[in-house]
Amino acid sequence: MQNYSSLCKAIEDNVTFAKDIIERVGGYEGVSAWINTIIPNLVDIFDQMECGEPMVVCHGDCWNNNFLFRYSETGHPEDVMLLDLQLSGLSVPTADITYLLHTSMTGDVRKPNIETLLGSYYTTFKDVMEAGGKTASFTQAQLLRDFKDRNLAGSLFAIIFVPVLLFETEGEVESSKGNEDDLEEKLRKTRDKAMEMLDTNPIVKSRFLSIFDEMIESGIIP
Repeated sequence: MQNYSSLCKAIEDNVTFAKDIIERVGGYEGVSAWINTIIPNLVDIFDQMECGEPMVVCHGDCWNNNFLFRYSETGHPEDVMLLDLQLSGLSVPTADITYLLHTSMTGDVRKPNIETLLGSYYTTFKDVMEAGGKTASFTQAQLLRDFKDRNLAGSLFAIIFVPVLLFETEGEVESSKGNEDDLEEKLRKTRDKAMEMLDTNPIVKSRFLSIFDEMIESGIIP
C-alpha cells in the first residue's frame, strides 16, 4: 500500500470505527483488545499484500460495486465485467481475490466454498495462460496456501469496508473515485450515519460480526 497520509488515516479511522461498533454491540471484549494491538501496524500489514510471486495484473479495487453484470431475459447473470481501472497494477493473484471475497461475500458462503472458488479462478487463469502459449507459474495448492497466508489482510479489508457497505446510500462511497481527502470525508459521514442506524439494521450481526467470529475460529484473533 502506498503511504499516503490521508488514506492511512482513513484506514485507521475505519478500524477504530469497527471497534466502536463491537463495543456498542457488546460481547466482543477480546476483539476490542486485539484491534488496539494491530492499529499501529496497519500499514505494514497491507504492505505485505504487495509482496510475493508471481506478479500479475490486478484490478486494485476489486469489490462488488465495481462489477457490471449482464442478465438474461429471465434475470440470470450471463456475463460480468470489471469497471474502474484507476488502481490497477502488478501484485500477487490473491491480492484481488482476498479483497473481493472478504468485502463482497458473507462468511457463510465464502468459508465452505473457498477451495471451489479458488479452483475456478485457477482453472481460468491456467486456461488463459495456455491459450497464450505459456504455463501457470504456480499450482492451485500454492494459490490456496497464499490465500490463507493473507487472511489477516483480507479480514482487515472486511473490517474496514463492510460497515461502510452496510450503511451507505447510493453515491456515498465509491472507493476508487475522487482524491484521498474526499474519500476520508465520505467515510466519516458514513460512519456517523452508521452509528445512528446500528440498533435498527438487522444485517449487522449476520454480516459484520460474523467477520470476527470467523477470525476467532481461524485463530487470527486469539
